[in-house]
Amino acid sequence: MLNALKSASENPILLSAGKTAILLGILYFIDNFWWSAALFIAAIFYFYWRKPASNISLLYSFFVFLAIVLISRWLITQNWFFKMTLILAGLSFFIISGLKNLLFLKRSLLYHVLNNFLFLLAFLIFFFLANPDFFWLKYLTVTAAAYCLFKEFFLLFPEFSGEKVLIMPISSKKATLFSLCLAFLMSQFLWANSLLPIGFLNSSASMMVIILILKDLSANYLIGLLNKRLVLKNITIFIVFTLVIFMASRWSL
Repeated sequence: MLNALKSASENPILLSAGKTAILLGILYFIDNFWWSAALFIAAIFYFYWRKPASNISLLYSFFVFLAIVLISRWLITQNWFFKMTLILAGLSFFIISGLKNLLFLKRSLLYHVLNNFLFLLAFLIFFFLANPDFFWLKYLTVTAAAYCLFKEFFLLFPEFSGEKVLIMPISSKKATLFSLCLAFLMSQFLWANSLLPIGFLNSSASMMVIILILKDLSANYLIGLLNKRLVLKNITIFIVFTLVIFMASRWSL
């Protein structure tokens, strides 16, 4: 038994999985919000900054993840949606930990999975909490989270894109400008989606289609592959998926 525990503690993937399980256990089994929040924050800061194997900065993902988890724990009762949120959040932290500690071979793919997971979690919580109370606060919070995730996407694009040379090198100022523009565009679609009575899952799926298209167009622009054909392809994808989502929705006020 002791040898098994020792070998598990020396396996970095099992160690990251164990850290993730501890964090999820704190959120799920401690009923008092303030106690669970305090223990969760202490544990996650310790796990995140303790002897990272790389200097990759995932601070934007880390703080967006932290905000999403605390808001979920505060505002959502422990129902099936809360459990689904915990599972997605756990996968997100496992990927963050793995990227920080160089556990994965396909780091580029997993970073994009992480980025998309965090967008999805933000949209799911926004549309699930569909009551009009504090609408503008929730709206601006999601917009700010989108800005952070877009900015990290641009700043880490040279690291995770696989492209050695970019047509347009990314500086911090350019990343900020691009992120502000995309977050503003996203906020307009978010506001429009919030008016549609199609359910929180379909609204979240619709927003993810928009996010993926914006990221695809931006990535191809940076590597010099953006052209009319690619733009038309993304417009077609947007129309097709939007029609599918709308047809699958139960339109009810």
